[in-house]
Amino acid sequence: MPTADREVVDHLGVSRLQSAYADVIDRRAWSELSELFLPEAPVRVDTVSREAFEFVGPEQLGEFISGAIERFSFFEFVILNSRINLWPEDDPDAAAARIFM
Repeated sequence: MPTADREVVDHLGVSRLQSAYADVIDRRAWSELSELFLPEAPVRVDTVSREAFEFVGPEQLGEFISGAIERFSFFEFVILNSRINLWPEDDPDAAAARIFM
């Protein structure tokens, strides 16, 4: 596949993953996080107002988010902006991304 085509496909794939993540959080479907994250996936949550939280895998992340939003009867995860970095360090099988909500 030509590089430009692969870039479009990879970018779309990460974007779809981010949308699926927002949907899981909206529905509080914590068990579905394991479909979106590898067990050893590093996740960094920067709330801006304090030191960033570091998690490994979907279970730790789900526990953190669940605890943070449990007091709300309604919570909607809206992606305001997203930054996707494809192929960091020239690794065609890697990507990194940030979501602002």
